[in-house]
Amino acid sequence: MVVTVTRRSAEILDRLAKQNPKAFDEELAISLYILGSAYSRMGKPHEALGPAERAAEIFQRLDKQTGTPLEEGSAHNLKNLGGIYWKLGRPDDACRVAQRAREILERLTKSTVASPVVNPAGEDIFQPQATIITTARTK
Repeated sequence: MVVTVTRRSAEILDRLAKQNPKAFDEELAISLYILGSAYSRMGKPHEALGPAERAAEIFQRLDKQTGTPLEEGSAHNLKNLGGIYWKLGRPDDACRVAQRAREILERLTKSTVASPVVNPAGEDIFQPQATIITTARTK
């Protein structure tokens, strides 16, 4: 049910963002992140890949346009994307995006009051990245 609603939300936001990107791109990126994350948690990395990659592209573009306000969402999506790449047997891609997520989050924690950095499931966002990077480098 969550996937159906989120997929429909992303479809609507996609149409709206095409008409008015400035007003709807951020919501579209968040919706795509949630959709990719939901598919990933359901054990469907192939279905998760498209939404997560598209969210990463939108977040990256928005980060460049607006500065840091969206970087946390971007980092969380990159962490999710790294996990998806890992599940799909793409450790180099997983390491690349996990490292980008780590760099963003470390920069944010230095410039803001630090709070626990967790994903929507309440998991520590740094530990899985460290595991991915360490494991891939030892292979």
